[in-house]
Amino acid sequence: MRLLGKLTATVIILLLVSVILFLTLLHTRFATPVVVWTLNQLSPYPITATHVDYTLREPLSVAITQPRLQLDETHALQADRLALWLSPHTLTQWHWQFDTILIDRPQWPAATHDKTTTPFSLPFALPAIQSQRLALRNVSGEWQGLQLTDGQLEWDQWDYHPDTHTPFWQQSQGNVRLAAKQLQWQDITLHNVLIDGEHHDQTWLLHGLSAQWQHTRLNGQAIYDHQRHHVTVAQLTLSDGQWQTATPLAQLQHDVLARIPRDLTATIERLDILNTSMETADFTLNQASLSLENWQWPQAVNTQTDALLSFSADSGRWHDTAFTDPLLDLAFSPNTITLQGAAVNLMEGYVQAAGSLSPHQWALDNLSINGIKWLLPADWRTSLMALMAPLQQATQAPSLRIKQLAIRHTNLTDSNAEWPWQISGLNLDGHDLTLMENGQWGLWHGELTSGAQLVSLNTVEMQAPWVDMSAKEGDWQLHQAILPFKDGLLDIKGHWALHQQGQPWALAVNGDSLPTHLLAQWLDLPLPIHGKMDITGQAEGLGQDAVSLAYSLAGDIEVSFRDTRLAGSPEALWQQWTQRKPGQAETVTTTSPRPDAVISTEITTEQDLNQDLNIAPQAITLSPLRLHSERGQIRFTPMTLNSPTLQATLQGEGEWDLAKPDTQQIQLKARYDCQQLHRQWAGASSTASTGDHASASSISVSSTGCAGNNI
Repeated sequence: MRLLGKLTATVIILLLVSVILFLTLLHTRFATPVVVWTLNQLSPYPITATHVDYTLREPLSVAITQPRLQLDETHALQADRLALWLSPHTLTQWHWQFDTILIDRPQWPAATHDKTTTPFSLPFALPAIQSQRLALRNVSGEWQGLQLTDGQLEWDQWDYHPDTHTPFWQQSQGNVRLAAKQLQWQDITLHNVLIDGEHHDQTWLLHGLSAQWQHTRLNGQAIYDHQRHHVTVAQLTLSDGQWQTATPLAQLQHDVLARIPRDLTATIERLDILNTSMETADFTLNQASLSLENWQWPQAVNTQTDALLSFSADSGRWHDTAFTDPLLDLAFSPNTITLQGAAVNLMEGYVQAAGSLSPHQWALDNLSINGIKWLLPADWRTSLMALMAPLQQATQAPSLRIKQLAIRHTNLTDSNAEWPWQISGLNLDGHDLTLMENGQWGLWHGELTSGAQLVSLNTVEMQAPWVDMSAKEGDWQLHQAILPFKDGLLDIKGHWALHQQGQPWALAVNGDSLPTHLLAQWLDLPLPIHGKMDITGQAEGLGQDAVSLAYSLAGDIEVSFRDTRLAGSPEALWQQWTQRKPGQAETVTTTSPRPDAVISTEITTEQDLNQDLNIAPQAITLSPLRLHSERGQIRFTPMTLNSPTLQATLQGEGEWDLAKPDTQQIQLKARYDCQQLHRQWAGASSTASTGDHASASSISVSSTGCAGNNI
């Protein structure tokens, strides 16, 4: 026993002497080679260092300057400084435990920059290590497209196990902090980044985020569930942004969504965009603010359960339309969007609306339009048809209902050269309206009255027209449409059964003292005359589509004339007839009794024409115009024009068949100054001026060989 005790005491003394000798060497110039030699005994990779700092005041800590771990002949892991604070538990347990590991300016080998590796992955196997804190200082580098500049990272409760195949930066169960001068991913660059969060098992809790992006300040909180690939944005605020891009808005949205992983889902509890300006190729917003709550992504709009969106801005632009003070408040629930309020100032007026939208019904509680002055763009018809096409092609198009409609002091102008029109001072009131049912527009239900200060249709003016109509369950009644002209009045009544098969309709027209230049301006008949005319007529047919109308139109119209006179001289009218192309207004030069004459076929008013030509109007007589239609077959009674020097007949060639518009023809036969004219227009119709049908014409002019201007 005495021998065993002596041996034990000797071993203890030798160990103490070795420890004392080792600690003594750490305070000498041999500290660096001793520590490097010791580390090389514990590491499978060669290790070098330029200096080692150690002091007995902190016996469990050591600092190594410029450590270098040689992985192979070409790759190495190195840093400017490595500081280790050993935990006392390491002395009693068989694995490394540290209070703190600090690595200053680490440099990963090029192999870890391969975009196929995991971000911040280690190119070598470390033994199991535990540290209350792992800190990286002055980190710069790129991992899987993520580029970090001057970063500072810290992990608490870092517990590294090489056999888990989990990146070392995810093997922590505590707080995680990141600060960086710049963080770049793809083409998104964040400056002055600060992140404070926690990592527990498969969950990342982001307590705070702050950064600057394109002059925009960001801050927020979020939770990321790595197992479910789900992000919960508790709060995210973007403020004072200045976003500019030449990319159109639709393409910009596509580019943003393309950056988000396809399997990622998100719950946005609160998103605020404050005082932000945005400019794209087709859209501009100034000082805009948006708030979004309880939004589920990527769920569709009609599947949101309890989401809210509010929006406002100082001003903006959509294509060529400028607007100010837009406001929008929306609430989302399954299959319903509640429009709690919407308003915008534009075109010198404003628009307000409230209601709800669903896949089956668009129901507005109110729609108010006041003071709008809109000059319609040249392609407004094409744009409108493109906008309505999805509704008409849908298998179940929504109905459009407006409980209260009010339009006040609104001006609409279409400057189309073929058929210009303008409505000034439009006032319209509607109650309990259904304007679209089963994808078809019309007044299906409700009451609607409309009036205006002035209406001009192809340069023909009407003073204070008035329209009164109502409908019930698809039976549309036009109680009265009064179109007052300067000295005349046109009264129209009718009905349209939208709810019946084929949609039969009927119309009655009565006009007193109407201006005769309507024939030339609206119907494109070659009769540039002035005077008054009286109209009586009725028509009926099927209005479901153009084919139904072409085979069903029936009715009679009679137009009688009085106080008629030429809009110019007989010579000028003769020139127009020998030159004029239906549906066009142009200045041309022709061979005529005065070959040098230049006459414009676009006539505005009698006073302007007579002043330009410096002539006195010449009285004429016109026979009544009579039209009779049966099953789309129209007969046109010839019209005769007589004056002291000019005689003409205008008639249709045979019966007009609406189902075959190309066979419709108008013939004009005239005699003036011993010359005879025979002109025929093929494919002519009352819609030729709108460009719906192309018209071809042939002209035959001959001389009778007589002298003078006798007929």
